[in-house]
Amino acid sequence: MGDDTTSNQRATVLRDAEIAILAANSKLNEREIRELYDEFLTADMSGTGRINKEQFCRYYKQLVGSEHGLDDIAKNVFTVFDVDHDGTIDFSEFVLANAIEMKNDPDSVLEFSFHMIDTSGDEHVNFDEIVAFVEKGLKLGITNEDKTIIDAKQITRDIFAMFGINKTQKLNKQQFVSGYEL
Repeated sequence: MGDDTTSNQRATVLRDAEIAILAANSKLNEREIRELYDEFLTADMSGTGRINKEQFCRYYKQLVGSEHGLDDIAKNVFTVFDVDHDGTIDFSEFVLANAIEMKNDPDSVLEFSFHMIDTSGDEHVNFDEIVAFVEKGLKLGITNEDKTIIDAKQITRDIFAMFGINKTQKLNKQQFVSGYEL
């Protein structure tokens, strides 16, 4: 029992120090970080202090409140959150990614979207990545009747035309973010 108390005290001290660091880096306040910690503990069903892709997908579906068509989106969000690409998300990655997602300014939203679209991780988005992203978004927001009317490839061609590029070219993050100001 003595070891459990000592270990819990160490975790609290570590967590308090981590909260201070995360608050400084994320611009979130202590209350917001503690709320995210509670969410993180709920998602960390194994109690390891890390969330794997399967746990995250379950958490994400519960957060969004739907099972329908979210597997690919949840996996993309996981990839964005897994900053060190070790196949798991620790609490720091969880907080920093949520801090980005919680921002409401257009540039932050576009930067987050860029990272969601860039499934290859090469810091560029190509035609196929944008088509895939648009298709996933359409699955969430359209009815079966609308599927015959809305064409993800045409939407992507229109986006590329807006940027003045063809489908063999790629966009970097700066182009992507600044291009939406056109």
